[in-house]
Amino acid sequence: MSYGWDWHPRLIPCGIWQETGVQLRPACHFRAVDFRYRLSDDLTTADLDVRIETSDPAAARASWRLLDPDGEEVVSSATPEARLTGVRLWWPSGEGEPALYTLEVLLGGERAHTRKVGFRRVRLVMHEGAWDEPARFPKSRSLPPVTLEVNGRMIFARGSNWVCPEIFPGVIDEGVYRPLLELARDAHFNLLRTWGGAIVNKEAFYAICDELGLMVWTEFHLACNLYEGEPNYLRVLEQEAESIIRRVRQHPSLALWCGGNELFNVWSGMTDQSLPLRLLNKMTYELDRDTPFIPTAPLDGMGHGDYRFRDERGREPPPDLRVGEQHGLFRVRLPRPLGRGLPEDVHPRGRALPAAEGHGVGGAPRLQRLEHGSGELAVSGHHRALLRPGALARGARGARAAPPGRGLQVHSCSRGSRGAPSGSSSAWRAARRSIRATRSLTRTWPSGESRRPASGS
Repeated sequence: MSYGWDWHPRLIPCGIWQETGVQLRPACHFRAVDFRYRLSDDLTTADLDVRIETSDPAAARASWRLLDPDGEEVVSSATPEARLTGVRLWWPSGEGEPALYTLEVLLGGERAHTRKVGFRRVRLVMHEGAWDEPARFPKSRSLPPVTLEVNGRMIFARGSNWVCPEIFPGVIDEGVYRPLLELARDAHFNLLRTWGGAIVNKEAFYAICDELGLMVWTEFHLACNLYEGEPNYLRVLEQEAESIIRRVRQHPSLALWCGGNELFNVWSGMTDQSLPLRLLNKMTYELDRDTPFIPTAPLDGMGHGDYRFRDERGREPPPDLRVGEQHGLFRVRLPRPLGRGLPEDVHPRGRALPAAEGHGVGGAPRLQRLEHGSGELAVSGHHRALLRPGALARGARGARAAPPGRGLQVHSCSRGSRGAPSGSSSAWRAARRSIRATRSLTRTWPSGESRRPASGS
């Protein structure tokens, strides 16, 4: 993403981007732990494999124990293998409890390391009727399996793309991740796709997703390019992929691996025979074979853009209530024209503010259109100066259907640049105040009819 995208300027960081520090430790010390397991077919028993790495295995006297979500010890062992019965499964948000156990590593009887772990089984399966196509001979490949099955249950995936929440990866920490991920959980999301053009997120991201029950579709850092199978590149890719897989596979929130973003198309020119994708498929199988892998996104059978939801009669929602997938299009309707709330000197009546730039050019924030009387605002750019996630949530929670032509359209809603766009900050402050003001005045009715809530409702 540092090379520029719809929501990000071209800015290539280098150097240290993870947390660093200096530790004083004894000659015999803890280095790492690898937690693996295999669930039984009925998902009630787990065979555990806990590998502890120390500086001096002979002197370390390493052991480990597992505490259940209530803090009770359920397994204790001085060898890697053990069995856990009566497993409490990790479930995605809305499906059950995202149960987390505590793994403690002991050296010489003293606690040296603690982390959260969880148990789940994720599969990608064929949807109903998928094997009926293609209907004619010669029979060939059906659409690939893209339906999520978690712990034996079909899951309707509800979520969004996730891009970098800050321009500089080095400043991202739990304090940046948590409010955004809690907003996602509160919006009833259960899946986030970590886009292949961004970083592989830090431990805090996955730890919070573990806690909140948010599944993570993790993409390797390939995006919109032809990655050749040149030996030196493959060596680097293998080294980086191994590090990523070994770290992320520890988290129950990991739902699937993906080779990268938009690789099967005319501008990338890659196929499932491309050596980098064959390598990633091989490595995920060898290092994390129970987690699904797909070569790229989208694949045949996936939507790429506007998603349509229909009720039991086959009716679609009004256009202003549809949600787009690829670029974070978010729309709500306001009960009155937004433009009426703006000062005359900010936006003269009868004139629309011109678009600063089109989609995908430079990635800078821009106010595209604001017209008096229409109440329609379109904003593009993942920038904090244009839209804070809290403001979006406060406005959206109360939004209801209103008469046609009074829509608020907001493109992209994650955090980004701290800089405000020239000439539009005062207009945006007025717009944001209007969003907040409508929170208590609105409501969504299941019938789709537009009504003003009765007094006291």
